[in-house]
Amino acid sequence: MISNLIIKRTQALSQIAYKTFFYNLNYLPDTILGGIILFALLLQSPPLLVLGVLLMMVEFLHVGISNYFASVVSGTIEASKDAMRCSGHFPGISFERLISMAQQTGSLSILSNGFPSYYMLFMGTLFGYILGMGYTYEKEIEGMPQKRMAVYSGLYIMGVLGIMFIIIRNTSECDSLISILLGSAIGLIFGFLMEVLIAFLSERRLTNLMNIPLIRNRAEDGKPIYVCAQQQE
Repeated sequence: MISNLIIKRTQALSQIAYKTFFYNLNYLPDTILGGIILFALLLQSPPLLVLGVLLMMVEFLHVGISNYFASVVSGTIEASKDAMRCSGHFPGISFERLISMAQQTGSLSILSNGFPSYYMLFMGTLFGYILGMGYTYEKEIEGMPQKRMAVYSGLYIMGVLGIMFIIIRNTSECDSLISILLGSAIGLIFGFLMEVLIAFLSERRLTNLMNIPLIRNRAEDGKPIYVCAQQQE
């Protein structure tokens, strides 16, 4: 009797955990963005804040790309069968939904489509940014074996997650395969290029999420490498 009760409770909990996992997975972009912004404020971290602002820009980037494809490719304006579940946003008001509510105004209605996938565009941007960090701090990482191992492990995990997202988004009928692949590709390129650009403009300070000691060539800066103490007469 007790064993049957335990089995039933265990099965019920496993079903709840399964449904909860996939429910929250639908809103992962907003979850990631909210976490990054929160920790950027709590930790007073400029690199985290820069990443958060960049990921917020993906919303506007997606609208612009969707507008372009809707104007040149027929059939891309068709919305997802379940916009609430598939949008990648928490239930409620977002910039994308405000645009959708303005459909009756005419030209704005073209912005309400979900092509390419916003979800995969967001994830692609995040992953592209991380790949860009590997390129930007390549010399520093190569000189730190433990950090190098951690970075490589992170890249493998990122690859597994990317494949998982592609499968889930496609099998859940939220996005077509071409929408997933195109969104991922654009996001990867955008995130990588933005990381490289921000690193160049900030002398690699504003993208240093790993807080790695930076290697600098003082000879190229024209500054003295060693400064001798002046002798007092």
